[in-house]
Amino acid sequence: MGIVNGMDWRRLRTALSRQLMRPASPHQYLPAQNAVADELVQRMKTHMYSPEGFREELFKFAAESIAVVAFNKRLGFLSDDLSTVSPENDEYLKQVKTFFSIIGKDGSTPPFYKIFPTKFYREFEHAANVGYSYGRKEVKRAIETMETQKKEGTFDADAPNLILTLLSNPALSFGDITALLQDLLVAGTDSTAKNMECFLFNMGCHRDIQRRLYEEITEVVGQAQTGRPLEAGQMEIMPYYRACQTESFRKMYPVMVSSPRIMPHDSVIAGFHVPKGTTVLCNNRRLLMDEEYFQNPARYDPDRWQRDKHRKYISNIPKFANLPFGFGVRNCLGRRFALQEIWLGVVKILQNFEVIVDDDDAGTDIEYHTFIQPAKPVRFTFKPR
Repeated sequence: MGIVNGMDWRRLRTALSRQLMRPASPHQYLPAQNAVADELVQRMKTHMYSPEGFREELFKFAAESIAVVAFNKRLGFLSDDLSTVSPENDEYLKQVKTFFSIIGKDGSTPPFYKIFPTKFYREFEHAANVGYSYGRKEVKRAIETMETQKKEGTFDADAPNLILTLLSNPALSFGDITALLQDLLVAGTDSTAKNMECFLFNMGCHRDIQRRLYEEITEVVGQAQTGRPLEAGQMEIMPYYRACQTESFRKMYPVMVSSPRIMPHDSVIAGFHVPKGTTVLCNNRRLLMDEEYFQNPARYDPDRWQRDKHRKYISNIPKFANLPFGFGVRNCLGRRFALQEIWLGVVKILQNFEVIVDDDDAGTDIEYHTFIQPAKPVRFTFKPR
């Protein structure tokens, strides 16, 4: 959907916004996503991970979490045995990583693929075909399951069901629905997994901040021993969590640059003439590390995002500085679901473990494969609380 324009884009966006962009949209999926996060934590209690293995675990968590939204079912990424993920699921995760890695390299290589199918392009095409055909199969399976349940009288019409809602919209074709749900799965897997790794990395490198966040978690949500699921509205009353997450987005900005826009007419910006048709974008990542706006920008400091009684930032932070999900009518459709999934995963992990990052990894570089990630998988230690 990100490459569609004009009336086609408007039609699709309008249909999906009603289902995905309302503040309460993700809440109906909390029971299913709570269960996914609980399984992640249980696996962490019983398995030892290599750095590469835990990075892979976060991808499995992200795929499983968004699947209960997109397909109304579990996909089996989080089984009791780490080695029992199906070859189909394993190949999907592999090709999703390749897909976004190649997109991230697109601007750094000569565009010979526009003339003939280079090795670079063939790799991208294969990754896209695998990732999106996987989603296409799951859409068909989900619809077949619904039809079978209706015939058997076991279909629950009151349960959250995004596919059924989209199918009831006459403005959407089956091809539209398939493409939309594929995008939700593919983009939601890669971005959520990488941003969770970055958030946990910041927690592990700043254990004083982690302790303060843990105190807020126990106050609002309770300790892990209570076994209570996380509930709708709790994230909104956890200001320090939101500050930690926002600061993680600032320090390790999810994407290299903001979404591009094409100027619809000649404009003058900061004294420069920008002709109609020019592609422009904001370098948010550089702005977020600018000392003019952020004191000691290299420091991970959630307190810079604290607000006064009028809900204005105490620090003089530009309103449009930190926009990891974009802004306006083309902002990320999956934003609320991504934030909920990261919240569930991080809070449940911190409930159960103190997160420690190896000192040798604390200064690791970052790199972009469309979305940010530490340049090498982080050596985490998860100390049971």
